Amino acid sequence: MSLKFSETTFTPPLLGKINFNLGNVVPLTVTEKLEYFYAHITKVFLVRQNPTTGLLPAAVIVSEHGDYNDAWVRDNVYSILAVWALSLAYRKIDDDTGKHYELEQSVVKLMRGVLFCMMRQAHKVELFKKSLSPLDCLHAKYNTKTGDTVVGDDQWGHLQLDATSLYLLQLAQMTASGLRIIFTQDEVDFVQNLVFYIERAYNTPDYGIWERGEKINHGNAELNASSVGMCKAALEAINGVNLFGAKGGPGSVIHAFDDTIVRNHTGEQSVVKLMRGVLFCMMRQAHKVELFKKSLSPLDCLHAKYNTKTGDTVVGDDQWGHLQLDATSLYLLQLAQMTASGLRIIFTQDEVDFVQNLVFYIERAYNTPDYGIWERGEKINHGNAELNASSVGMCKAALEAINGVNLFGAKGGPGSVIHAFDDTIVRNRTVLSSILPRESASKEVDAACLSIISYPAFAVEDKAVIERTKKEIVTKLQGRYGCKRFLRDGHQTTLEDRTRLHYEPRELKKFEHIECEWPVFYTYLFLDALFKRDRQAAAEYKARIERVLVEVNGEQLVPELFYVPHNLVDAEKANPHSQDRVPNGNVPLLWAQSLWITGLLIDEGLLAPNEIDPIGRFLTVGNPKLPTVQVALLSESQWVKKKLEKYGIPTQTPEDISPIEIRNASELNNAYGLLGANTKLGLTGRPNRPIGTLLASRIVKAQRSTSVLIPAFLNQNEFYITFDHLFLVDNLRSHISYVHHFWRADGRPTISLLIRRPMLSTKAATEAILGLLQELMGGVCGGVKVRVAKLQELSLTAAISRLDFIRKDFHFKRPCMSDSRRQSINPLRVERSASIIDVMTDPRMSALLKRESSITDMMNSVGLDDDDDFAESEKEEDMQTLQASKRLTPEEKAQIRTLDVNEITALFAQTLNLYMQIEILYVLSKTKGMDYLVPFVHCDIMSVKELTEMIFQKAGRLNIWSVVRQSAALGNKWPYSIAGAVSDMLIQGKEVEIGDVIITKPVPTEKICAICAEQASDPREGLLMQEILYYLGQFIKTHPNLFGGFLRLRVSYVLLVLSAETARKSNGSKTDGLEQLLEQRPFDIKNMIHRLLDAEERKTPMTISQRDLRSMLATPELSVSSPLKQKKKGNWLRRRQIEGCLSRVPGGFYDKVYTVLENCRGLSILDRVLDSSIVLDSTRNEKNFCLRIEHLLDVVKRPSVRQIVIEILAVLYGIVTVQGQTDNVIDLYYVLQKAVALWYADSGQNTTDLQCSGQFGDGPAGFAQDTADKNYIDPGQLDNFLDVNVPRTAQWITKSLNQCYGIFK
Repeated sequence: MSLKFSETTFTPPLLGKINFNLGNVVPLTVTEKLEYFYAHITKVFLVRQNPTTGLLPAAVIVSEHGDYNDAWVRDNVYSILAVWALSLAYRKIDDDTGKHYELEQSVVKLMRGVLFCMMRQAHKVELFKKSLSPLDCLHAKYNTKTGDTVVGDDQWGHLQLDATSLYLLQLAQMTASGLRIIFTQDEVDFVQNLVFYIERAYNTPDYGIWERGEKINHGNAELNASSVGMCKAALEAINGVNLFGAKGGPGSVIHAFDDTIVRNHTGEQSVVKLMRGVLFCMMRQAHKVELFKKSLSPLDCLHAKYNTKTGDTVVGDDQWGHLQLDATSLYLLQLAQMTASGLRIIFTQDEVDFVQNLVFYIERAYNTPDYGIWERGEKINHGNAELNASSVGMCKAALEAINGVNLFGAKGGPGSVIHAFDDTIVRNRTVLSSILPRESASKEVDAACLSIISYPAFAVEDKAVIERTKKEIVTKLQGRYGCKRFLRDGHQTTLEDRTRLHYEPRELKKFEHIECEWPVFYTYLFLDALFKRDRQAAAEYKARIERVLVEVNGEQLVPELFYVPHNLVDAEKANPHSQDRVPNGNVPLLWAQSLWITGLLIDEGLLAPNEIDPIGRFLTVGNPKLPTVQVALLSESQWVKKKLEKYGIPTQTPEDISPIEIRNASELNNAYGLLGANTKLGLTGRPNRPIGTLLASRIVKAQRSTSVLIPAFLNQNEFYITFDHLFLVDNLRSHISYVHHFWRADGRPTISLLIRRPMLSTKAATEAILGLLQELMGGVCGGVKVRVAKLQELSLTAAISRLDFIRKDFHFKRPCMSDSRRQSINPLRVERSASIIDVMTDPRMSALLKRESSITDMMNSVGLDDDDDFAESEKEEDMQTLQASKRLTPEEKAQIRTLDVNEITALFAQTLNLYMQIEILYVLSKTKGMDYLVPFVHCDIMSVKELTEMIFQKAGRLNIWSVVRQSAALGNKWPYSIAGAVSDMLIQGKEVEIGDVIITKPVPTEKICAICAEQASDPREGLLMQEILYYLGQFIKTHPNLFGGFLRLRVSYVLLVLSAETARKSNGSKTDGLEQLLEQRPFDIKNMIHRLLDAEERKTPMTISQRDLRSMLATPELSVSSPLKQKKKGNWLRRRQIEGCLSRVPGGFYDKVYTVLENCRGLSILDRVLDSSIVLDSTRNEKNFCLRIEHLLDVVKRPSVRQIVIEILAVLYGIVTVQGQTDNVIDLYYVLQKAVALWYADSGQNTTDLQCSGQFGDGPAGFAQDTADKNYIDPGQLDNFLDVNVPRTAQWITKSLNQCYGIFK
């Protein structure tokens, strides 16, 4: 008979009572009734359920009667009955919220938690079956958090057969209801033994339901009817129950299994049990996940290994390389795959929240050095973590796979969906592409990368990168028995010192050619061929694996590795791959055996590749999405809308798109901070990180509202570059291109372009914006296909982000809409009072004001919009300000500093010169502070900080960029994404140098800005450094090809180049160049940097070709001809100065230096020496080796000299490849000194001919001149030598090397 809910009225409980059939009460629906009970169950029961073990405390007090925070078996079973009952009630309705499944899985988790506790005491069950002794029985209570026992065998009345029987009774009932509590045959066998454990209750005295035995409480057990009765009921209920349900065999509790369906279910549930076992271990360290999200410290990470029997940690935080992001990522990847295949691994919302936090735990793998797949960090094993491609790739794959997966499967609601973020995926993708085919800075190639270019990760979409990486591995690492892990890997070789984990300096060379070979990598290559349907390659690697299998007890097993016996080491080194190797004792390596069996199942046609890749990771290879980018044109106000309509540009106002709201992207930070938050686990959810470009290109649905997001760079409150409308237009084009290139999500990206009033305030701004809008209306922007339409229409095909995890008590800010009218600066326009006029009679003051003359065409030159409906007085004020604003001379600045407070305040009120006003505020900030209240007459008192903001806004509107930058520096404003820009450079493998500070890992924006300020001689200069960082970050994202040959980006030197080039064009000095640069709009400076990076004239290498050098060396004598006539004096010097500032090296440079070091004893510059023994530890293409070369070059501070040193090394490479080795440490500065002297003596050049080097000076502020007595070079001679073309300087360098070291003979 089916049961139905009564439709009688229902009132929510008051004072804990539930009252039915009360008159005059508004009836509740069935769903509302269930919602009440769900809220009650959650607050009373589920909030107390331990998220790790699933156990419930008996109560929440500790008293003289006991610690009721412990988990009693009996109490747990009874306590969870209400949760089970409510889940059954939810079955009767069409539940699309996932609550039915969540409740069911909370029941399963508790029942399995109790089972886990009892199975850890399986030896006691075995003892008790024979002895029936109270000291041999299962414990009656356990630690709620860990499942450990809490008291000794003789310290409690543990023998409570009614409790064990109650567990079996409810296990039978719940299994019959459809729950799956028992997973594996081991668990079935244990439950069967519990039946044997309780079946003799009829003659077994126990302590009963009240745990004390006889009522006098003297600890004597007695025969209890309640225990016997519960036992009888349990035996009747459990008898014949199939614990595997419909998938089980005929009586899986006590019968053996004999059909393939049963075996399949057993295998599936063994997988589930293992995955849950790993989850259990990690959840016990939830506090570490929370710590690591913020610190990224190896000491705060999850442990990498646990006790197999208990799940406990086995070594301390600092006793192992636990930080292995590839391992955590692999778990998440396979969790997603297994969930997609139909397995149910995650049971409760607590577990969902923990998995969500694992996403946050791994998502910054792109800038998190870890110990990697081999657990040791850099290959010399000194415990230093490094950025590993295999970790980054596995993380990227995991994030892509887990994103959008509902961990409760088809029964789950929106709360069990996992969210990963597109922008973090892109960052991992970018850094992965920049590292491959290398594994890390110390490993130029590693077979571990097979796991990310193919199964299981399929983390690389670019087929060319995949093939290049695979070719590197096969060429350099593949042998007859497998692949080496990496070059010079000493692990388990016979030459390795087993008494220590680390290697000594210069020790790695001895492992060359005898590295152990690992068959596991054959299994990866076998699976790779199967996925690609390359039958020939699959047959080859299958045969290779079969040749190395080892038979043990009749089974063909895959060994861990093969090593070269000690007596064959010399022969193997002399002739690699010639000697027979032997397997070590680790047979099988389960990891390798598992992949081998999986490959065989596919090869034999028993399994299809897509069945072990149900998410379809393999399908992403070579199939990038290139979507149409949707653009919604929004007007801030009716005024903007009408103005654009005059030009035929249709837009929508906030009223037109209602109820859709407009928000700044940054507002989502607080909302996403709730994602994964769980008080029971101590997890706070997503850290406060910027909302990225891709996430901001979605429509957001939350709390029954819909919002579109405005990109961060359009927020005018963020940084002054938003005042430059040419820059905004260019930025938007780059934004669209970036989204188009990196979009991988379902649905189309949708960018909301909010056009504000200031964007149309001048003719130039209006023309720039209109040009962009017309381009968008044409359907193509910057080569990207776009679609412009009404927002309501675009929403039908747009990508949607659903924030269903947001709590009901969370509230967004009000939508970010207000009419951006010009801020009046009236407080700066004060009438002259008698006191001010008196002050103005001071000759010093009148001298400062006399330069403010009338300029009649100023308004037209700036192009204030005649169609603007702002007050006429404001227009006039702007024109007067433009007329009056002129740069101050150093003398005028000095004169301002001599004035007292009254005088300087009066001068501020009298002048309209923004240069003077901001200089006055700078002086006041230094003498009085930013909070000082300026005492104006007939005007409101305002602080220095408020006045600075007003000047910032006005100068920005009028595009007076030097004042904008100075007021921004004074007001402590910085680019909204400066930290992101630096991170973008770092993840591309570039170091960032600001002055004498080198940044190698991400740092906060505040610290970056502080570094810029410290390294600058002028606050505006510090702002320019920040701008340069921002532009470089943009370019490296959109034009990474511009950065070939760069290992370090030297911001101070880039600023030096910009200043020098600006001065050169105006025939000014270095100081003039900086002042003129400060007047440039951001867009122009960005273009200057682009031209520097991409200048056609510098695409020709600044080193002599090997063909020319060989021809030169073939000449018996170096002839000295007359100096080469150059079209323009200073051209080659300028090129060397620019290249030296940029620090770009020619292609193959580091590889050539490696060859040089192989053929000499070392290299030196001044007092810094690089010994040739470095080649014993480093391989040719290691990044660490390149960094050592950069460290050597760092001693050269003068840009042009750095460049000529690079040319000397190129010449030296050509010589040693022809002439062979030399037994010398080559002093590169001495070679240069000698070359200059020889050239000067033979050519008779005049040291006064050349003057252009003054524009560059000696490098950025604070850098010392490269001088030392023994290395002194006359500056005039040096500049003239550096202005000679490359082939001629190469001749003198060659002659110098010959005379200094006798290399050329």
